[in-house]
Amino acid sequence: MRNNAYWNKFSGQADKWQSIASWAETNIIPWRSRLVVGQTSTDNSVFDSVQFRGVQLGTDAEMRPSSQTGFAPVIRGVANSNARVEVRQNNYLIYSENVPAGPFELNDISAVNRSGDFYVTVIEADGSQTTFTVAYTTLPQLVRAGQWNYQLSAGKYHDGADGYAPALMQSSLSYGLNNTFTLYGGALAAENYRAGAFGVGSNLGEIGALSADYTLAGTTLANGQRKQGGSVRFLYAKSFLSSKTDFQIAATVTQPQVIIASAMRLTSVDAGTMACTKMITGPLTKTKAGRQALPNSITRPGFIIKSIALIFLPGKLSVRTALSSLTSASKITGIAQEAISRCRRALTALSIT
Repeated sequence: MRNNAYWNKFSGQADKWQSIASWAETNIIPWRSRLVVGQTSTDNSVFDSVQFRGVQLGTDAEMRPSSQTGFAPVIRGVANSNARVEVRQNNYLIYSENVPAGPFELNDISAVNRSGDFYVTVIEADGSQTTFTVAYTTLPQLVRAGQWNYQLSAGKYHDGADGYAPALMQSSLSYGLNNTFTLYGGALAAENYRAGAFGVGSNLGEIGALSADYTLAGTTLANGQRKQGGSVRFLYAKSFLSSKTDFQIAATVTQPQVIIASAMRLTSVDAGTMACTKMITGPLTKTKAGRQALPNSITRPGFIIKSIALIFLPGKLSVRTALSSLTSASKITGIAQEAISRCRRALTALSIT
């Protein structure tokens, strides 16, 4: 049983104790899974994460051996004699193993960073060395070959802001097909809203990593009219070790042909500058109560962005122009001024126009 709460005390005012969330959880060891009852949030591997109160059952990556957590490619090579294989990432030795003569396969490497190529050295019995490089970039959708990840959630939406709490059910599933491809998908059902998604993620080696998925969704508007549409989302990531920079960009193409920038990040490792990590996209579907069907709240290192949507008409709007428009409309859309200000500062620092 766990509780997340805080206590405030100001001069001249009564102290205040505020409970944020309470939940109970237990591990299901044979399934390498965790069962949670209470207030928690759905994962964001397929759909945007939302907070809810209910029941959740899903894969617990921490129950796997440390060498099997996160995505890492299988490294294959050939030793001419009994040899020692060393693997380095970002100049750190992260793996060392003795192998017999002949072909070898290393499938239990744990990466220390989500980007940075693996430099492999094969040290033969006579002291001679052979080196080669295995390119490495990962995405949230990628899973190790042969691994399954799943999550099932059911309950009522809860963000702590008001009494709006529609029932919802969400599921996601991903499978590492091989060393290159990961298959993933999910389904979401809520009040006046249904969605299903399927996608493929790929580790492209030196080119980077790419994922693409298709989502088909339907909703019932306040006037009773039913609408249905689809969207294709792309996410690409690449590391440039020479400049110590990670590049990641995502875009969603929806119907009609309006390009929505759902995420754009250019992070300097040295400066530690983080641009807006994720922008929440999609039409602001209204229920009969006049509220958004599924308000979104995404937490990322450094700041929280809530319900920010950037819509780019090709050749018309820049990132900063869109942010300015959002600022002026914040009272209507409920976008936090502080989140917008932080996004603008980060984008300005990176000279993204």
